[in-house]
Amino acid sequence: MALMELVYDDGGRSLYFKGHARDCVCRSIAIASGRDYKEIYDTMFKATGKTPRNGVNTRSVKFKRMMASLGFTWVATSGIGWKESTHLIKGELPEGRLVCAMAGHYTAVVDNQVRDVFDPRMNDLLEYRKIYGYWKLENRPGMRQKLTKQEIRTLKSIESRLCRMADKMDENDCELHYGNGTCASQLNCSIAALETILQEFQED
Repeated sequence: MALMELVYDDGGRSLYFKGHARDCVCRSIAIASGRDYKEIYDTMFKATGKTPRNGVNTRSVKFKRMMASLGFTWVATSGIGWKESTHLIKGELPEGRLVCAMAGHYTAVVDNQVRDVFDPRMNDLLEYRKIYGYWKLENRPGMRQKLTKQEIRTLKSIESRLCRMADKMDENDCELHYGNGTCASQLNCSIAALETILQEFQED
């Protein structure tokens, strides 16, 4: 059995902080999510009310809700009746961006590559460390998504209506036509944004 490759990665912590910290949870989430370390640090503090520097209660409801909001889904790999265990060994974990939970530690695994500040693959007895479960990134905020044909038709319909509104509107006296204060320049910005979305996203 071959261990996964290990790559040193502090998740970007050294850009903001110095010294030792028990921040494995924050670090691994930053790495797996592809987000800035300080952003995850602040998000965790806001969600749990405690500094991530000294570790967090990963079993709390607040923590689980935060992980879900970041696009992660929990997958258990151990429990009563489980006959097989999972480790940081090639082929035992799926491809993708994972935050793996083991005894006293969280580590990031990105496409079967362990990313951490030390080697978490084996314990002090040189045994493979057991993974009790992992958070898998299913929907990263900001990831490029595909649009269905119906969604594209809806966006095009909205774009068409906005174009007609802009044509009717006198940019210098927009309130004469629309009492909500919407002006032609605002409509044109909305139209441009819709055009960008339609160009960027591909239909299924």
